[in-house]
Amino acid sequence: MRQQNKQFYEFGPFRLDPVERLLYRDGEVVTLTAKIFDILLVFVRNSGRTLDKEEVMREVWPDQLVEEGNLTRNVSTLRKALGESRDDHRYIVTIPGRGYRFVADVRETQAEDAEPSGVKGDISDVRRPARRKTILSLTACVALAALTAAGFYARRPARSNATENEMAVSSVAVLPFKRLGAEGDDEYLGLGMADSLITKLSNFRKIVVRPTSAVRRYAARDQDPAAAGRELKVDSVLEGSIQRLDDRVRVTVRLARTSDGQELWSFHCDEQCSDVFTLQDIISTRVAEALASKLSGEERKLLAKRYTASPEAYQHYLKGRYFWGRRTDEGLKKGIDYLRQAIDQDPNYALAFAGLADCYALLNVYGGAQLKEAFPRAEAAAEQALALDDSLAEAHTTRAYVEYYYKRNLAEAEREFQRALELNPNYATANQWYAEYLMYMGRFEESAAKFKRAQKLDPLSPIITVQQGLPHYYSRQYNRAEEEFRLAQKLEPRFTPLVYMLAMCYEEEGKFEEAIALFQAAMAGYPPSPRMTASLARVYATSGRRAEARRLLKQALAHADSRRLAPYYVAQIYARLDEKDQAFAWLARACEERDEQIVMIKVDPKMDGLRSDPRFTELLRRIGLPSSS
Repeated sequence: MRQQNKQFYEFGPFRLDPVERLLYRDGEVVTLTAKIFDILLVFVRNSGRTLDKEEVMREVWPDQLVEEGNLTRNVSTLRKALGESRDDHRYIVTIPGRGYRFVADVRETQAEDAEPSGVKGDISDVRRPARRKTILSLTACVALAALTAAGFYARRPARSNATENEMAVSSVAVLPFKRLGAEGDDEYLGLGMADSLITKLSNFRKIVVRPTSAVRRYAARDQDPAAAGRELKVDSVLEGSIQRLDDRVRVTVRLARTSDGQELWSFHCDEQCSDVFTLQDIISTRVAEALASKLSGEERKLLAKRYTASPEAYQHYLKGRYFWGRRTDEGLKKGIDYLRQAIDQDPNYALAFAGLADCYALLNVYGGAQLKEAFPRAEAAAEQALALDDSLAEAHTTRAYVEYYYKRNLAEAEREFQRALELNPNYATANQWYAEYLMYMGRFEESAAKFKRAQKLDPLSPIITVQQGLPHYYSRQYNRAEEEFRLAQKLEPRFTPLVYMLAMCYEEEGKFEEAIALFQAAMAGYPPSPRMTASLARVYATSGRRAEARRLLKQALAHADSRRLAPYYVAQIYARLDEKDQAFAWLARACEERDEQIVMIKVDPKMDGLRSDPRFTELLRRIGLPSSS
């Protein structure tokens, strides 16, 4: 559009358009964020005059309390955009103890054409930061003035001519936000903000985002972000702080390169607590833009997607996911309580239903709940989540878990796993649980590939790391399995599942004393476990020490009726004692009670002594497992 008598400011090779809010250098657009443009405009209009920092801050952030460091960082970025170096302040001079002076010779010009000839670059991209304020406002909670008053800024301390490809990285870890100020009930908030951003950014397929389970351990205040990034094997780390100030939430975010700690991008915002959704929209969208050169329309839609408009429901959801992540009986029950409160606040909150399904699915493992109680509730919650939003990979994964381990609908389970991975190929749990499915079906090469994929996505997960050896164990490659378990042992030497799996490997290799020593050490160092007692009894039976095996078997049987010991583990002992009738009786019980452990029967070496019996083939048929690989 052409405008009459339009005013410009020119200095050096630059031309500043205050109406269109554009800066050109030799006819080419220089990208500036909205706040940095505002600072430059204040400097240019006051060229030659010393400006106190307070005066600049009042002009750029009117009627707001903003830290002086915000101005300092923005001025530093502006200097880089103008091509200044540390020793070359040809445009902006710092006046110690006071503020700044713009020393360039500024010329005011007028022109009829609003856009100088020869302009290069996508002007719509340059204008985007100002427009985004309107786009991202919560129409139900906040007017446009709320975002204007919030005083947020985003910056990149890269060179003014840096390309987007130089900013692009392939993987990122969102660390738990540091909580500043009050403790107590805010404990969940830092991890909750990270979890929400992880959920949003996981829709962005150009990068791999570490799952919440991988970053929980970095909640400590003194954690070095670069060191965390190296441990998590990512290219970049997103760290932030979050602080409650009466009815406001102050958020500061920084994206840094892992290799050298170089800051790639940063962000600051003060917002009303009820507008936390807008904060997440802004942060996730700008992080995505900082990580890659272009977002598709579908990716923008997913980044902006909100699962609830209720701040109360969202707060309950954050707490529910926080306690779910603890993987304890008490934590899962608290998680269920909070997620139900979230659903009460918003009955259409699909993510809350997905979280509820996850809690119930794990309650059997970590909480000792009855299968017939936990799994149907997990299924019902997953079905409700999918009825509300069929695009949730988490809900499809949990549904697949139930179909396989409880309902034993193998074909449907595989379809659900594949659907989950189609929706989110970077979801570590979907890769892990699908790998288990493939392994127990006897598809060992496919299983090993999925386990490796899961480990790449979540490299610090103890259980995923340990499971790398399982496809070798079940395919009778015990030497390779032992190698994998020993590698895992270096990371998690006292991890109970690792102790169990390595002892199983020793048992099949005939290293009975080593296996017995591991089980005994585990039983001495942890609370009494009927499963460990049964496993030690099985090793004694395998090694020919039948009297000791029967003594421990008697102890284990005392827990079989209380659901503290799965019937399948009792069947393993009888199989190794070569008491086939008893073994098949307990396998039948495992089948009737829907013991999830029975799905491993097709490949389990501890059942090899039963395979020639016709009852074994009939049992496979009853479970729904194919009799051959």
